[in-house]
Amino acid sequence: MAVATVAPMASSAPTTLGAPSSGSSTAIRAAVLAGFVGGWDATALYFIFPAIRDDIAGGDAAAASWVLSITSIVAAAVMLQAGRVGDRVGHLRTFTIGAVGYFVTAAASAVAPTLWFLIVARGAQAVALALQGPASMALIMGGTTRGSEARAMGRWGAATAVAGVLGPICVAALLTSVSWRVTFALQIPMAAALLVLVRGAHDPGQRGPATPLRLVDS
Repeated sequence: MAVATVAPMASSAPTTLGAPSSGSSTAIRAAVLAGFVGGWDATALYFIFPAIRDDIAGGDAAAASWVLSITSIVAAAVMLQAGRVGDRVGHLRTFTIGAVGYFVTAAASAVAPTLWFLIVARGAQAVALALQGPASMALIMGGTTRGSEARAMGRWGAATAVAGVLGPICVAALLTSVSWRVTFALQIPMAAALLVLVRGAHDPGQRGPATPLRLVDS
């Protein structure tokens, strides 16, 4: 009599990812540092606004306010598309482009000869930050072991919050002794540290399908 054999069913239990490689860990550290840079940038500028207004804006508060508003406008316009760019070309590559752009635009902002030069530099800097934002989260989520994503994102959020507290304190001290330009000059070594980290990192995630970029309704 033939005996029926039943093949063992494959386990449906989720697999546990191994420990992240050194390249993934470096990418995560770069992403956390990007959170610090973003927190610093978001808070420090408001404290140097009066100095910018009085120095290169000739006391024109309305014109000088573009230094503040341009970053919000540009970041809101670019952020979603930045995530799609990361899906298409790789999040680490997108992050690296943002870090290079932030380095260049921080230097340009520090030496801005006119108000409108500073406004354009800050707009470009907002693009660089927008590229880093979604990419940094993707690097953290892709390079973290399963079950510890919340802890890793907590470190990213904590770095952003710490920078938000330290930024105003450091800027207030610098304004009394140096110049508002030092605020942007301090961003240069931060960006350089990002570039050093990404050199030893690799993208822990996989590229997604070619998601079309939508410039109108996104």
